[in-house]
Amino acid sequence: MAPYHMVDDDLEAYSLGRLSAAASAPLEEHLLGCTGCQDRLTGWDEYTRAMRAACRVLAASTRVRTAGDSLPE
Repeated sequence: MAPYHMVDDDLEAYSLGRLSAAASAPLEEHLLGCTGCQDRLTGWDEYTRAMRAACRVLAASTRVRTAGDSLPE
């Protein structure tokens, strides 16, 4: 087990693909040997997928009403 753990902000940014290459390298090296951080990253990945799926559903169910449209029943 690694003597330190990655901070949640870095795991979140990595999960979102927003961590720089320079910052990703040590994080990826750490993840090779730290199951605790691997599990936390899995949680961030699941959260990210769920939020993106929810946004797609919301976007698909929303439409712009125009003048003369009736309200849904």
